[in-house]
Amino acid sequence: MNIKVMINDGNGKFSDESKKWGTDQLLGWWNCISAADLDQDGDADIVAGNLGTNIKFKANQEKPMYVYLDDFDKNNTWDTYLGTYDKNGKLYPVRGRQCSSEQMPFIKEKFQNYDAFANATLDEILDDKKNSTTIIKKATEFRSGILVNQENKSFEFKPLPIETQISPIQDIILYDFNKDGKPDIAYGGNYFNREIETTRSDAGIGGICIQENNATFKSISSYQAGIYFNSDLRKMKLIKINSNYFILAANNNSNIQLNLIN
Repeated sequence: MNIKVMINDGNGKFSDESKKWGTDQLLGWWNCISAADLDQDGDADIVAGNLGTNIKFKANQEKPMYVYLDDFDKNNTWDTYLGTYDKNGKLYPVRGRQCSSEQMPFIKEKFQNYDAFANATLDEILDDKKNSTTIIKKATEFRSGILVNQENKSFEFKPLPIETQISPIQDIILYDFNKDGKPDIAYGGNYFNREIETTRSDAGIGGICIQENNATFKSISSYQAGIYFNSDLRKMKLIKINSNYFILAANNNSNIQLNLIN
């Protein structure tokens, strides 16, 4: 989905101006979003956590990744089917015949062998199953990044440093960690609960990106950052206890972590 820009007309009515602001085609699997005046020019910029690039799923403007959603086999449960383009520009399913037929048994009946399935495009596989109820979504960007506000007229997308892209970013904290007057970024993520044929995203250990200037960020080492979020993180919160600030991190099926900010 895209990051929608909704504008209030002053009378309580909102209009979608995503196209005007340049976010209508910035389609990702966004997990979190935070806003602050990062470049300190008087307007709000956005930091958004995404899927990351260290995964078999790939997407860009020329070759988006697609998600088809419907009850294709009519068993009263939703079926999610993923599609991606090959080098020749044809849309093929991400999952193979075995996994696909376990979810939707009609595929094994329709394609009697692996060779027949391998040569079928996604639309050929679902040609008689799609209808008006089928939801089709696409993704064009899996990198986490910053949307820099251009004088309250549009947003410019800038990906975060490559070190942040090794795992999904599930949450973000904006705070001036090095006390130079500019907001910095702390992040954490991972995602363990994947289907068996897709390796779980567990490479992330969280981190801090220090702002150098004009919403340009540099990742610092985990040793320097002093945080190690290697669990299935879901939420982070900046809290103050007495005169000290802490990062509180909540992990799925694991302990809560508390990190003192020096």
